[in-house]
Amino acid sequence: MQLDTEAQKHAFLAKAGRTLLSSLDYRETLQRLADLAVPALGDWCAVDMVREDGTFARLAVAHSDPDKVALAHQLWDRYPTSASDPTGVPNVIRTGVPEVVSEIPDGLLETRAKDAEHLAIIKSLGIKSFVILPLTAKGTVLGALTLVQAESGRTYDQEALPFAEEFARLAAIAVDNARLFEGQTAARARAEASEETFRTFIDNLPELAWTAQPDGFIDFYNRRWYEYTGTTFEEMQGWGWETVHDPALLPQVVDRWKHSLASGEPFEMEFPLLGTDKLPRWFLTRVTPLRDKTGRVVRWFGTNTDIDDIRAARALAEEMATQSNDTAREISELRRHKERTEQRVTQLERELEKLRP
Repeated sequence: MQLDTEAQKHAFLAKAGRTLLSSLDYRETLQRLADLAVPALGDWCAVDMVREDGTFARLAVAHSDPDKVALAHQLWDRYPTSASDPTGVPNVIRTGVPEVVSEIPDGLLETRAKDAEHLAIIKSLGIKSFVILPLTAKGTVLGALTLVQAESGRTYDQEALPFAEEFARLAAIAVDNARLFEGQTAARARAEASEETFRTFIDNLPELAWTAQPDGFIDFYNRRWYEYTGTTFEEMQGWGWETVHDPALLPQVVDRWKHSLASGEPFEMEFPLLGTDKLPRWFLTRVTPLRDKTGRVVRWFGTNTDIDDIRAARALAEEMATQSNDTAREISELRRHKERTEQRVTQLERELEKLRP
């Protein structure tokens, strides 16, 4: 899967946010993080975390081939990384600065290999390019995310770095959330830490996003919502969001939302929202119920994805298709008219021939 457009990248980040937020298990979150990255961001993905003693643990690896995943774990276990290494994962974790190698230069693998066998195994992986990103949350580097291009033949460059960093930043928040949740012993403290991290995660999503209580009372919006609508929380909390809707479509939106609240079903609908300029743009809105272990809805998580340009392109395509059909009909009518004219001319010529002495 290629992420070539901004819309595709935003959709990927929104989906990644939902996926990572769906689990508070530390190990499961790390593996989900690696799985999300392949193949969208790379052919390989590895997640290395810092232990309490300062050493590193490779806790997740992803690749489309399970045998290669096993090989990567074996390679790490046999040739572990030292925290003092001047490059690679140790350097990124130590400095918090990403490391990008667009193309593997001759001799780089030889300098990083521990011995001849190590070198042979690395070469067998067919690595073409890689980027290593710090997983940073609350000012602390928790670990590193390594993305590798191999058999696909793709490479990384500086232009690809901002999107990869955005993914790593959101992932770090989710990882920190899972780590904090797992480490808390008191239920109340765990809930408070999870709530804060949960909102921080949503606040950094590129989409308009919000959360609501089980009865639909909205209690949190992210920054993108306020940037787009130009409103305040006091204006928007509860059911204040109705004021940024098209009055003509609002009854349909309210009815559909109330149906979800009553049934517990996810909500999905396209409708316009008014921006700071009071002009509407169309959004695809998806709302997911978050449930506890008993299945009870404890919160709603919603995102609004801007699809105005997509709808405009769709309308233009439909208009072009209509114009094409109209033109085809006109051409067909002209041909028929021409044929009738030619037939009449032929008839007149024959009649004239008969009248000649």
